Amino acid sequence: MVIEIQNSITKAPDIRWTFFQDPVILEDALGRKIPVPSEYDFSLLDAIIKCKFQEGPGATHVAINNYEIMDARNRVHILSTNSQLKPGSTLIMAILLGMPPSVVLTNERCPSPECRSGNIKKACGGGRLW
Repeated sequence: MVIEIQNSITKAPDIRWTFFQDPVILEDALGRKIPVPSEYDFSLLDAIIKCKFQEGPGATHVAINNYEIMDARNRVHILSTNSQLKPGSTLIMAILLGMPPSVVLTNERCPSPECRSGNIKKACGGGRLW
């Protein structure tokens, strides 16, 4: 029995399949919390999101990259391709809704999605009226 205990103590853990840092927790647009190894980069995180949204709600928006990933503590900080994942951080995914991706806002059209009028008058004191 002593030899069995000694053998189990001297065996080193198999570290090929373990990660050394806390995972990043991603809350997707449907509220699912997905642990992502912090050793991954943004492109792998993007691939995980695309895999999770292959079909179902939000699949069309994710397919055309109509979503953003932001830091849960500082939602102004939006992740991009050169962003690093910080161990133990929490990220939130948001699908961008509103205007279709083909609509480009310019000063020649009303910015209201329902209006989109091209009839413009300059307002007294600056600005425009549609």
